[in-house]
Amino acid sequence: MWSWRALIQSVGAAPGSELHRIVTARIPDLIEYQDFDYARRYADVVARVREAEDRTVSGKSAMSEAVAEFGYKLMAYKDEYEVARLLVDPQAEAAVRAEFGEGARVSYRLHPPMLRALGMRRKLKLGPWFRPAFKLLRAERTGHGQLLAPVCSGTTGHLRATVHYRRDRTCRAAGNRPEARRSLIT
Repeated sequence: MWSWRALIQSVGAAPGSELHRIVTARIPDLIEYQDFDYARRYADVVARVREAEDRTVSGKSAMSEAVAEFGYKLMAYKDEYEVARLLVDPQAEAAVRAEFGEGARVSYRLHPPMLRALGMRRKLKLGPWFRPAFKLLRAERTGHGQLLAPVCSGTTGHLRATVHYRRDRTCRAAGNRPEARRSLIT
């Protein structure tokens, strides 16, 4: 069984480097966002690009850093499930209490994709009574919509973009040589 620290090390970034800083921040977040296997896919892509970059321009890491940064942004897309996870995070609730006091009133302003598709032009204002729905969405994060797909649709294009981005970055890191691309993608 791997730990998140071992996953960070699997990228092969030099300790103290910018790439190491990025993956050290991003991998634990991707585990929380989805699960360990999801973070492992991210680490694998970054490691492949780093290895290809080392072979072609030794000592440089700009490409690896860009893939680590923007690959993360694609994979940790702030969809409805991630927003729900962030809103019910105990640390976020503690931060609100610390800044505004114990009696602070919280409301949420949402514009769900389904209502937007039906023509609703403004956000809904929901009170603390809506927290159980956020908790349900948070529990759904690993399935990303299996139960609530009719309510929270709109991420399919994001998934296609992620696959394309990963394939494109990997191919470019291989120098667009067909034999190198095959070794990186498979």
